[in-house]
Amino acid sequence: MSFTEKLQSGFFIIAILIGLILGRIKWVEENAVFLIVPSLMVMLYGVFLNIPLNHLGQAFQNYKMTGLILGMNFIWTPVFVWGLGGIFLRNSPDLRVGLIMLMVTPTTSLLA
Repeated sequence: MSFTEKLQSGFFIIAILIGLILGRIKWVEENAVFLIVPSLMVMLYGVFLNIPLNHLGQAFQNYKMTGLILGMNFIWTPVFVWGLGGIFLRNSPDLRVGLIMLMVTPTTSLLA
């Protein structure tokens, strides 16, 4: 495990805390729509730096695993999260969107 991989969880916790603190600032709250996507791009860029791309072609040759991963990330997880949001967050559409965004971002399966 590399140095950055060891610190990755800590970086995520720090990013969450920074987001919670910045979310209390009126200007950030009003412009959150424009800040969320660039912030996610910066955070995910760091995650994707750890993926060895030279083995990507070899990974796609395992059709069963590729199909399973695609099915889990793009069919099962969105349907499951949509259902969970409908059950537990019916009256909170903003939290429901946040839950969906959190759960359908297929980054953790790429690092395994």
